Amino acid sequence: MATRPMKAEERAFMKTNVQSARWLRKATQQRAATLLRVARAIVAHQQGFFDDGMVALQPMVLRDIAEPLELHESTVSRSSSGKLVQTPNGVFYLKDLFSTAVGSAAAGGGNAKPISSAAIKARLLEILADEEPHTKVLSDYALVDLLAEEGVVLARRTVAKYRKALNIASSAQRRRAAKIAAAAGQKR
Repeated sequence: MATRPMKAEERAFMKTNVQSARWLRKATQQRAATLLRVARAIVAHQQGFFDDGMVALQPMVLRDIAEPLELHESTVSRSSSGKLVQTPNGVFYLKDLFSTAVGSAAAGGGNAKPISSAAIKARLLEILADEEPHTKVLSDYALVDLLAEEGVVLARRTVAKYRKALNIASSAQRRRAAKIAAAAGQKR
């Protein structure tokens, strides 16, 4: 089968599309390389999380990753948004590994080093999971005292805010629920 010579407009059309395809390939490769750099930096910064779970999550903001990689914070945000990472503790969004510092000495608290709000929430979950609902229900003040013993200085209202964010009822509501559950158990 004989090939016919290309017309000038066909050649121009092909040249434009080949250039577009090359640009798209280069942009895709650059995006993948940026995502890999960002993910590696996040993993390096949050190594404690990968070893010990959410309780060891360090405070980390977009700037902490952007500056060493010489990227803009919005680039780090777009790169990590909607991306998942599989860890020994389960699958998480990369964005979940960013957490603000709470109660640090720099923020006016008494903690020796900054602690992430996500780590504090995880610790509250652990403490309340070990709570004895029939005998010793912990108030927000008691939670503040327990956390203070561990070196985490927080206001009672901060503990209450985190407890509410975790969908954990107040101590009065938990005590009442325990009494109702006990009464229902005795009727059977």
